[in-house]
Amino acid sequence: MELPVAIEQTALGYLARRDHSVKELKDKLMRKFSKHPVETLLPEIESLIERFEARGYLDDQRFAQLFIESRVSRGYGPIKIRFELKQKGVEKSLVQSSMSELEVDWSIQAKTLRERRFGASLPTEMKDKKKQMRFLASRGFDYEHIKDGLLPDEELF
Repeated sequence: MELPVAIEQTALGYLARRDHSVKELKDKLMRKFSKHPVETLLPEIESLIERFEARGYLDDQRFAQLFIESRVSRGYGPIKIRFELKQKGVEKSLVQSSMSELEVDWSIQAKTLRERRFGASLPTEMKDKKKQMRFLASRGFDYEHIKDGLLPDEELF
């Protein structure tokens, strides 16, 4: 099978499973066909990506929106979501516009996640407060969201 056909079939297989960012698809194809010389491989992959973008098979804006929705539903905060999208090569402006379109109340998200993990009652001991704060921080929530979600009516310390 010719290289361009093999690359296209592989790329279509990846995209049939889920959306990918441009960088993510390019990286996967480069790894998959790494036995071929880069001078031959890179132009083929870049040409394929241009065709896929023109056809609408590949769209970083759509990818970012779907990715954000997925991560929000799994309990991740804005810091972690932005970081993951950056790792996947999505431009900062696309991330910002996609995040603002979704209109998530991150404080409510943090509170919901905390209740799902630790129960409805608020922690009374400092040890438990810190534990819950670390958990929310590890999921990508910032201090304000944690504070609002954990103890909206009182100081943490």
